[in-house]
Amino acid sequence: MPKPISIPFLDELEWLTPMGNLDDSITFLLKEWEKVRIDLELLYKKRDQKTTISGMKKGIGLFLQFLFWSNDKQIAVLANTSLSL
Repeated sequence: MPKPISIPFLDELEWLTPMGNLDDSITFLLKEWEKVRIDLELLYKKRDQKTTISGMKKGIGLFLQFLFWSNDKQIAVLANTSLSL
């Protein structure tokens, strides 16, 4: 039985569906992460904590999707409050 984990802002994340080829989908996630990383670097330099939060959440969502997809697993979001591992 999968163990659910709780992430307080899970319901705020944007979940993507892998496109046909899994390799292409993972490449897309990595490109999206690069955009988020660049934005976050600028925000960190400015010490803009309020704006940084949304970028961090997006980055965490991309990481979780990458983690699942790269292991050829689907993400199971349970009641928008936990992930099934």
